[in-house]
This record gives sequence, C-alpha cells and structure tokens, in this order.
Amino acid sequence: MLTSSGNTVNNLRFVGNLGYYNEAALSLQYLRARYYQPSTGRFLSLDPLRDGVNWYVYVVNNSPNSVDPTGRQGIWPPIFWPRPRPRYKGIVRNCPTPRCDPVQERERIRERIKDLKDMLRVKPPPAWGGEGGTAPAWTTCICEDGVLKAITVCEPSFAKLPGCVQKCGLQHEQTHRHQCKVRGQNRFWELYRSNPWNLEDDAYKREVKCLEKLLKPRRWWEL
Repeated sequence: MLTSSGNTVNNLRFVGNLGYYNEAALSLQYLRARYYQPSTGRFLSLDPLRDGVNWYVYVVNNSPNSVDPTGRQGIWPPIFWPRPRPRYKGIVRNCPTPRCDPVQERERIRERIKDLKDMLRVKPPPAWGGEGGTAPAWTTCICEDGVLKAITVCEPSFAKLPGCVQKCGLQHEQTHRHQCKVRGQNRFWELYRSNPWNLEDDAYKREVKCLEKLLKPRRWWEL
C-alpha cells in the first residue's frame, strides 16, 4: 500500500495478501524478521535464509499471489493461489526399508557426519555421490495430469550403504519432497537452477541431525 485516505488510525496495513504492522513514523512495515519499505517494494535487510537470487525483494516480486508471514520466505498458501492448487502425491521407488544398528555402525555414522559437514562448507554442495558422481538416491518434482508429484528414486548402490546412512539419507530425500509440495514444480526448479544450495542446505542439515541423534545414548524408556 503506497497511499491511504481517511482519519482512522490503523497500524495493521497490507502488503500483497497479508497484513503487517505499520511503522508510520518510518514509513516502514514490520514483518517480524525484518522491515519492508512499500515505496520501493524492497526489504531493508537481506533474507536470513538466502532464498533465491535477490535477497531483498518481497516474495519474488509476486505479491498478488504470494505472502511472507515471517519476513524470511515467501509462500503460496492454497487460499491465495490464483487457480486451484494441484493435488500432491509423494512417491518413493526402489527404496529399501533400512535396518539401522547405531552401535554396530557408529564409526560409519561418524564418517558420514564428517563428510556431510564438509559438504555443508561448499556452496553449492556436490552431488551425494561426490563431485561428478551419481547420487545413490535422488528426488524430482514434476506435474502430470494436474497432480504435483515428488518422486524419490533409490539407485542399486543405495542398498549397499550402511543401514543408518540409508535411514537418514531417506530423510534427506523426504526434505526434497516437502520442498516440492510447498513450492510447486516451477519454483522448485527455479531455485535449483539459480543455486542448488537453495534446496540442498536444508536436506543436508536434516540428514546430519538424524545421524547425530543416532549417536546419542538412548534412555531406558527408549529401549
């Protein structure tokens, strides 16, 4: 909102489809994580999540169809979609049910955590199979016949990995399926093409968290 009329004092103003607190003295709007300047259509500070290419724009310059409830990331809620949101289906193919023994696999788990943390220092990170390698598991996001599909495929090499590495690797791919569901096909691939780190960062961190949890001593009520 650039202009207003009338005498009613209301500090809750609208940006796109969502209301925010208006700082009248500063001509800014507070979006919880950072301030937004309606006159320029830009945030005053960069996106804490580093999502996309330009970290100062509001919802990728798509405010009629999008909102940013936290000031960190634009979303496309169903009630604001310009057309019916496609049905979603998560699909997992050729992925075994892993048998994880953290005690027997402790050293392999530690090795994997070290490898993942090394990858997290690289932006964008290399493929799971290493630079130029083939990932043991991967996820794609497509739309067929009006259905948004997030498809995870496990290659034969996946079954050769330690069970606990498989277990947390599947959580890595589950993160990508969720990204597809929330962001949709076009936005999913737009983020990947601009910088794979946009998608891989959360997936790698979730995998590390899963593996570190396996190394923690189990309490008696968890046995």
